[in-house]
Amino acid sequence: MRKSLIVLLSLLLIVILGFGTYRTIASKDEKHYSQHDVKGLITEKYRGKIQSVEHIGESYVAQFQNESGIYKAIINSEDGEVTDLVQIKSSGKTSLTETEIKDIALKQATGDISNIKLHEDKKNPYYDIEVTGKEKKVEMKIAKMDGELLSKEEYKLETNETEQEGKGSEKSSIINKKKAEEIALTKFKGKVKETDLGEEDGLLQYEIEIEDSSGQEAEVYINAYTGTIIRFELDKDD
Repeated sequence: MRKSLIVLLSLLLIVILGFGTYRTIASKDEKHYSQHDVKGLITEKYRGKIQSVEHIGESYVAQFQNESGIYKAIINSEDGEVTDLVQIKSSGKTSLTETEIKDIALKQATGDISNIKLHEDKKNPYYDIEVTGKEKKVEMKIAKMDGELLSKEEYKLETNETEQEGKGSEKSSIINKKKAEEIALTKFKGKVKETDLGEEDGLLQYEIEIEDSSGQEAEVYINAYTGTIIRFELDKDD
């Protein structure tokens, strides 16, 4: 009887340990990116056609082809971060010139190029560009390889008239939250997620976060006294 009890307890212990090990392994697997996830990441980030994906250790090694050539990428299987990107073969197409990048920028905003700077990021080199017009300044990030617009932010330029409006704002009442949101929605259509009222550089303003039906988000900054749109920022994932 005693022997049978020992055997039974031993079997129960094995089952418990086995179940715990299974849950640990399953838990780890849940955190990992699948091959399907990696293929989607490559397609979206590099607009590439997948040639192969192999899971090696804690990483995926993916080979893909796009307009620029054939590449090999190493992706962390836990968080999807691209840890290395190497071009294996060039398609013969070079990256865009600075002049071509400027032309793309001027199609996005009216004015003159006031600043341009190249960032030689190994994974995705890009240009920082400022276009200054009569009423606003636009800051953009444009990919060097294919001219993709990575981000775009608009800033309202303060004229003498608007500066005086801001300085004399203590004498005026501020617009209400609902009115500010209505103004913001004329700039970017969608659903208001959050509205904050605060002071920046001595000027009281509303910061309104909006999301459209596609999931694209934007932030609109509005002068709390005049209702003027000071700045517009369009959020875009890298």
